Amino acid sequence: SALKFAAKYPDYIEKIILSNPLGIKGAPIYKLDENGKPTQERAKTDEDVLSHPFAQSTKAAIQQKDKEKIKPLIGMFVFSGKTKPTEEKMESYLEDWFLSRSCDRILILLNGFNISNEHNGANQGTNEVAQIKSKVLILQGGKDAFVPSTDIEELQKNLKVETEVKVFPDAGHAVLEDD
Repeated sequence: SALKFAAKYPDYIEKIILSNPLGIKGAPIYKLDENGKPTQERAKTDEDVLSHPFAQSTKAAIQQKDKEKIKPLIGMFVFSGKTKPTEEKMESYLEDWFLSRSCDRILILLNGFNISNEHNGANQGTNEVAQIKSKVLILQGGKDAFVPSTDIEELQKNLKVETEVKVFPDAGHAVLEDD
């Protein structure tokens, strides 16, 4: 991610612009209880992540090129703001999703990502957030269904540099599409 690069190479970066960035503790996938309901316990292993019904159904839909199962995910995660994709754009997004051969790995990485100085339930943080020296501008979609505003607030609180958050109230995760 841009933040990890900025932490590793602080002298190369003067300013960073992030659009709905992943939280500094990743995007959790929670274990399910015996009734299939999410618990407050984060998945700790790759197997925990991969056995989650969301991971299994998404992987199957991508492998089967099931447009009707993937369209709602694109709508929810990408186009949750004011802009709705044209059929042509949706087809382009579908083709991109169907090219993905790393759905499993992406979910594992999202769950395990942690540049904070705390444990996130899956991994101890690396505290790389403290290494970032450049100014940061965060573009936040007010209707983003993927990155909660609490993740943006936590990032801003943990950055020890000049940080500005610009909220686009009617934008979803695809801020640049919506505004």
